[in-house]
Amino acid sequence: MDRRRLRHVLDDVAARGGAVVTVTAGAGWGKTTLLEQWSAGARRSYPVVSVSASDPEDSHRSFAAALDRAFHRDAGGAPGSQSGPLAIVVDDVHLLESHADRETLERLAVSLGRHETLILCGRSQPLSANVVAAGRRLTLLGSSDLALTFREVDDLLRLAGVALDPADLGDLVGHTQGWAFSLALFRHVVADAADPSAEVARFTRDSGLLADYLVGALLESLPTGTQSALLALAVVDEVSIPLAVELTGMPDIGTVLERLCVATSLLRRRPGAADGPHYDYIDLLREHLVAELRRRDAARVLELHETAAGWFVENGEFRLGLEQAVRAESVELVHRLLRLHGLGLVFSGDTPTVHQALAMLEDRGILTHTTGMLAVLLNAPYLLDSVRIDHFVRLAGEAIESNTATSRVLYLAVLVMRAHTEPEIRERMQQLADTVAEAGSSPDDSASAVNTLDARIFAEAARALGLLRLGEPGECVQVAVSAAGSADATGRPWLTMMLLDIAANAAAQQGAWALQLSLENRVAAHTREGATPHDLVSAHSQFSVASAAYQACEPYSAARLTDIVQTEWRSLDPGLSLPPRVLQVLFQLDSEPNPRPLYDEMERLLGISLTKHPRTLAAGAFRYIDLTLRYRGRASAREAVGTLSGVLGEAAFEVQLANAQIRAGSALQEAEEETLLAALVGHPLAWHGSSLVFGWTLLAGWAAESGREEQTLSWLGNALALAERMNARRPFLAAGGEAARLVEERLGAFGASEGFAASVVEAARRVLPPAPAITLTPVLLTPREHDLLRELPLHQSVIDIARKHSVSPNTVKTHLRSIYQKLGAGDRSSAVENARKVGLL
Repeated sequence: MDRRRLRHVLDDVAARGGAVVTVTAGAGWGKTTLLEQWSAGARRSYPVVSVSASDPEDSHRSFAAALDRAFHRDAGGAPGSQSGPLAIVVDDVHLLESHADRETLERLAVSLGRHETLILCGRSQPLSANVVAAGRRLTLLGSSDLALTFREVDDLLRLAGVALDPADLGDLVGHTQGWAFSLALFRHVVADAADPSAEVARFTRDSGLLADYLVGALLESLPTGTQSALLALAVVDEVSIPLAVELTGMPDIGTVLERLCVATSLLRRRPGAADGPHYDYIDLLREHLVAELRRRDAARVLELHETAAGWFVENGEFRLGLEQAVRAESVELVHRLLRLHGLGLVFSGDTPTVHQALAMLEDRGILTHTTGMLAVLLNAPYLLDSVRIDHFVRLAGEAIESNTATSRVLYLAVLVMRAHTEPEIRERMQQLADTVAEAGSSPDDSASAVNTLDARIFAEAARALGLLRLGEPGECVQVAVSAAGSADATGRPWLTMMLLDIAANAAAQQGAWALQLSLENRVAAHTREGATPHDLVSAHSQFSVASAAYQACEPYSAARLTDIVQTEWRSLDPGLSLPPRVLQVLFQLDSEPNPRPLYDEMERLLGISLTKHPRTLAAGAFRYIDLTLRYRGRASAREAVGTLSGVLGEAAFEVQLANAQIRAGSALQEAEEETLLAALVGHPLAWHGSSLVFGWTLLAGWAAESGREEQTLSWLGNALALAERMNARRPFLAAGGEAARLVEERLGAFGASEGFAASVVEAARRVLPPAPAITLTPVLLTPREHDLLRELPLHQSVIDIARKHSVSPNTVKTHLRSIYQKLGAGDRSSAVENARKVGLL
């Protein structure tokens, strides 16, 4: 069937080039068939490159690699320049959930040449219209555009040898609304009917869902054995031949599957798996087949799910086995699988599956030691002291003495993580050590060796966290890193990253910033190939990547942070719910000319609660205090310092730094400078290494204001040397890039840090918004403002200027704000530069 009207639309857009076409509709609207037919015809006139996101030829090959092969170009490259039209068709774009694939698609859309057309086809579009169509023509095709017309339905039926009179044809089109899926199924049904008009009458009179009716009619046209096989295989998302034999009891099911693939197109064949080809239905058909099976024999559906669960477990696919057990609604099977394999699933990062299973058991009133412990571990180590999970901890502790040694190890490890006072921590750690020794000397027959090993590694995580809270960060790092190696070797990435995160916190407490960076890089390396936003392990990893990119001022896709914030597992892992939202704001602050709305958002986020995320609070503290001073004043800034002190502790360097920011420009600045300098050279306790860089840049700025060039250069050198160890350029961009300008003015004087200094200047030019243009028009300053303007190039402090003119520092600041506003400047150096441009200096 030739859908000429749609083919003409695609021909016209592709011939002109430089356009994006989106074809968006649910399953069964004929999207893929349309594009296949159009591509085959269009290739006679110009090249058409077709790539399916589902990649049926090789399920292990990435979408990016498929695009690269299609274009015969290197990964990350742009399409070659074309002298004539080129169409790039990407089918099943809704399957592009991984960060890398979405970024590949975005690069492709942005790099389109004027002769190239990008056609994106799927149930939804992964890129927003403003991204794909920026500077290009955009054509949108939806369900209403794809609906089959009266003439097309007539063509479809005549290809099957069925001719209907216009009245019947009109009834059929009206009843289906042109839905290709229903019409294609109807064609299968009516092709063998003795009286097609009677079938139309039966069909249009039926009040049930069109597809359900047609699926039932289609099944009736098949042999009984084939019917049974089709229905049985629909209970799994994808089936291999061994699993199909298990579900149907038919040794020759492979032959049946191949015949169905060829004869009816009801099944799709996916070659390339290690155990042979896999088969699946389109999701829509599978849903209707399961509904039909449930109507015929509801108990059979549950039996098939239970059979599939057993097969997956026997073959080591524990996550799929647990999913099928939940679908089977078998309380006993779900609980048994959680007891045997739940711990391994949690520590591997398959937490959504475990959460779903726990929710099912809770709905059935099944609350046991196993369910309580797994519910606790879904939160470790982020909210183990939260009231939210107190009842789960009590549940896990019930009858603990009668439980296995492995269970007691897990429970005591949780108690160590929940302890805070030194006596309690030491007591719990000793109890844990005794129980671990007991478990090693008399292992449980009932507990698997894998569970025992997992519990022992988790116990090491608890011990490391206890050592950190006891003020022994060096030993904490050793314990956590060693245990992380064991977790990595046993294939427990979630547990590995938890241990590395504990070790990174300990390294930060030691001031071992190079070690901390190394540990965070190990976390960042855990992004799995083809990871989706629903992958917990990769989400943890991606947050580390984003944090490092932020500090280094390296390009990073905002879409990835959005994925971390918005994904469904957010509620399952509260440890990642807030930090990425704060990081999103921090990413935007430096490049936003008007940061007030972002400050309001930051204030709201920090007001929610960051008590569980001290390093995130520390990372944004300097900017938060700076903006609070600007928009709320000193009184509010002092309240914010109280929040910092309550979360980070009074001895934290971030608290000292915030106090110094508040006292800048006041009579206390000189004394605060001495205090801040003493803290910086005295190995202070800082939650985030960037805070120390901020401290040195603040001192350098004060020295520059008062004309102390030697100290300015020395303190900037300290800031650069420390920042280079952390690969942190971001602190130099605060306050409109004042520290970066100080660096730029002194390039060539930083010795071994000269290369890093140049990269700081380059980052500031790339990230910071351009300075507002100054027109050479007269600027009206008051006499007092003229007097104060002349003081600015002398690098004096506000206090020095106030003393010289016998006014208060606040009066000087009021005049300076007026001067800056009139000159379109954001700081002192910009005001001097702009004043010179208009002839005032």
